[in-house]
Order: sequence, then C-alpha cells, then structure tokens
Amino acid sequence: MSSKTDPKIVQEVKLISILAPGGAFTAAELAEQLGTSTTSVYRYIDCLNQGGLPVVYHNRRFSLASEASKDLTKVLYFTNEEANVLYQAIDSIHDDTVFKHNIRRKLLAFIDTISLPKCTIKTKNAVNVRAVATAIKEHKQVIFHDYASTNSSTVRDRYVEPFAFTTNYAEIWCYDLDDQKCKTFKTARITNADVLPNSWEHGHAHRRGFVDVFRMTGYDRHRVQLRLGVMAYSLLIEEYPLAENEVFEVDDTHWLLDTFVANYRGVGRFVIGLADDIEIVDSPELEKYVDNYVKQHLVINQSK
Repeated sequence: MSSKTDPKIVQEVKLISILAPGGAFTAAELAEQLGTSTTSVYRYIDCLNQGGLPVVYHNRRFSLASEASKDLTKVLYFTNEEANVLYQAIDSIHDDTVFKHNIRRKLLAFIDTISLPKCTIKTKNAVNVRAVATAIKEHKQVIFHDYASTNSSTVRDRYVEPFAFTTNYAEIWCYDLDDQKCKTFKTARITNADVLPNSWEHGHAHRRGFVDVFRMTGYDRHRVQLRLGVMAYSLLIEEYPLAENEVFEVDDTHWLLDTFVANYRGVGRFVIGLADDIEIVDSPELEKYVDNYVKQHLVINQSK
C-alpha cells in the first residue's frame, strides 16, 4: 500500500485550516492559497458541506457558518503539516475498511479534539498565542509590544490585524497597520500581545502567503530540485513531513525532491547541513545562494 497521502483529503483539511480562524475569502484567493483551481475549490467546499461543516457564501466570499466557526475557533488550528501527519497515520492502517474511511471522514468534518490552551499552555508564548487566537476569532486589532525586528534592527510596538498562524504557531500572518501590507511576525519576538477593542478595518486586504515545505513564508515561489541520499531523505521526511508529497524515488538509494520554496534560507540551510549527501539539480539560484552563504559564513579565516 502506498504511503502517500490522498491529495484531495489533504487539500480539504488545508481549506479548513484557512477558514477556521474566521476569515472570508474569494474562490480565487482560496485557490491561490491551496495552489489549485477555483473549480477544485468549489468541489472541496461541497465536500465540507456534505461532511457536516457548513461553508457560507456572502458578498462573493466564502467563510465557515457562524456555528461552525464558533466551534472550530475553540480548538487547535491544524496546520498543513499537522494535517498531513494525521492522514499519514490513518493511511498506515493496512485494512481498507469502512472503519478507516469513517475515521478519515470524521477527522475531516470535526477537528475538535485538542484545545488551543492545552496545546500551548506549557510554552513561553502561550499567553500571546491565546491572545492572538482570540483576536483572529473576534476580528480584532492587536498591539505587539516591544516587537524585536531583525530586518530593521529595531524594538518597537507594532499595530496589526492578525488573521492566521503558521506551522506550530511560530509566526503570525498579519496586516501591518503602519506599513499597510501583509507580513509575518515571529511569536517568540513579541514581548506582550494586547487585543484592542478596534475591529478589523482591512479584512479585504488580508492575504496569507505561501509556506514552503521548509516552513519559510513569502509570496514568491522558486522551484528547486535536490537529489537526496539515504540520510538526507530520511532527515527530510522526519523534520519536514510535508516534503514527502514532493519527493520521488530515483532508485533504491536516491530520491529527488522537486518543490517550490518561498526563499532559499530554509532549503539552503538543509543543503549546507547535509552537503555530502545532497546534489543540487538544475537550480542555479539555489547554488548561488549556498555558494555565497559558505563564502560569507563558513570559510575558515586563513589568517588565524
């Protein structure tokens, strides 16, 4: 039996993760985030409705029905990676039985078993994550006190409209009220998050970008191909489970990763760390990034 996850089911769970925080999206916006066609989006929405998770259409935008959104926002927002792991676990059940299909259908329609507080209470960012989750649910603006930005090398308050989390709540997709554009903010760099009484004013501009298999975010997509040995392949699947759907077996000891990345930072670090077991294939921009990184950071100073 194949270990690959059913792409349609993964897409449906991804759709739930997009709609769960309470946002409203056009079919084109959902298609872009899912990397598919609007026709497929309509098909996925129909499946959710049939599975008991009502999706409503208003002002040319789709959103979860109020009762469904209320239930889902009490629980953990499944990221794409988490959804993929769950379905791989279900697929590992060898018998193709009604029992197996019922589990998959119920998981798809009712993702309500793990609460956000239980999942994050032991982390240092628990209070901030819960505050932001509340703001997303209630469509409120937030102030991130003393946010430390590595891009601008500043520490200052940031006024934002949060609308989605990335994998493991590491980052938050927000509309930055000062810069007037969408960007991600790292949860660990927020000193304190306060939910403001102000409601969203720029919901129409909320646009979650692309998250690649290495958990990097952005709006650009760069194709990369890597020929992997046994160790590189094993570590890739262990550390980045979503990558499994982008890997193809070449022979008994080699695999080809063919995927798109938001930038070269994540994949570059992976390549550099396993350089003796990875070959970059037909990806000149990645080669240039790795070469420059090595020259700037890893070349031994011969003058010492």
